[in-house]
Amino acid sequence: MKADKPSSTALLIGKSILLSSVNADIKPLLPAEMVRYTREFVRAAYGNLTVRILEVLGTLKVTWVVVRLMERLTVPGMIVHYILRKRRLDEWLAAALERGTRQVVIIGAGLDTLGIRSAENYAEKYKDLHVVEIDHPATQSVKRKAIDLGYVKQPKNFELLACDLANMSLKEALLQSKSLKNSVPTMLVAEGLFMYLEKEDVGKTISILKDFPAGSSFVFSYMLLDEKSSPAFRDQGVLTTHWLARKKERFVWGDSPRGIEEFVRRFGLSVLNQFSGDDLNETYLGNLGGEGIVTARGENFVFVVYAKDH
Repeated sequence: MKADKPSSTALLIGKSILLSSVNADIKPLLPAEMVRYTREFVRAAYGNLTVRILEVLGTLKVTWVVVRLMERLTVPGMIVHYILRKRRLDEWLAAALERGTRQVVIIGAGLDTLGIRSAENYAEKYKDLHVVEIDHPATQSVKRKAIDLGYVKQPKNFELLACDLANMSLKEALLQSKSLKNSVPTMLVAEGLFMYLEKEDVGKTISILKDFPAGSSFVFSYMLLDEKSSPAFRDQGVLTTHWLARKKERFVWGDSPRGIEEFVRRFGLSVLNQFSGDDLNETYLGNLGGEGIVTARGENFVFVVYAKDH
C-alpha cells in the first residue's frame, strides 16, 4: 500500500460488502450491524454519493453479471469469502470471550467492523472487555473520520492505535495503548495480513502471544500454496496477481495446514482450530439457493493458543 493512502484492499472489501448488502441472495449472510458500520466507513472514505451508487448498483442483475465475470478473471467467490470469514471470526471471538478472554487486539483491521461491533455488543455482558485496533495511520484515518464526523459513535472500551508496523514491531505498537494489560487473557486477530509478510516476520509477530497469560490466542489467516509453491487463491486469475503487484500488496508467504501446526509449535504455541474455504462453503452456503453463490478457496484461518504446559 502507498504510505499516504488507505489500503486499496481494505477499501475494496468495504465497497464489496456494501454492494452485497442489497443483493437478495447474499444479504442473508450479512449481520445488520456489519452493514451499518461498513456503510458509514465507506461514506467517510468516499462520500454519500458513492454509498448511494453502490446500494443502487447492488440491486441490479446486470451488476452481478459483471461481478461474476470479474471474479472469474480474478478470484471466484471472493466477495462471499470476505463475508463468510468474518462470520466465522465472530463465532470464534464469542467462544474466546466465554472462555475468559477480556482483551481483543485487531491488527491491520482496514474497514472491518469486528472490533467496534464487539466493543459495543459485549460491553454489558463483559464490563471489563477492551478492544484495540492497530492499523496504518492512512488506513485508520477512514474510521477516525467516520467517528469525528459523527457517522458512528466510538464505544468507551474501543481504542484506535495508528501505527505503521513496517517501521515498528507489534510489541512497540502495543506499548502505546492506554488500556492493554499483559496480565489479561487476550485474543489477537490478523485477518488478511500475514500473507504480505515474510515467514520470519510472521513468527516474530505470533510469538508475542507468550507475553500474555496462558489461554490467550492468536487468530490469523494464511495462504495455501499452489502447484508452483506460490501463495495464492485457488483458480487465482492473472488480473489479481497483477493488481496486487501494482498496489504493492503482493502475497509473499504461504503454508499448508500441517505446516502451520509445525510452524507455530516452534514458538511454544499450538493450533486449536482451522477453517478453509471449503469449511465456509459447507457451513454457511449449504442451504442457500442463490445462483452462483460460492466462496473462494486458498485462504485458511487458524486459531492458535498459548498454554504454559505445552
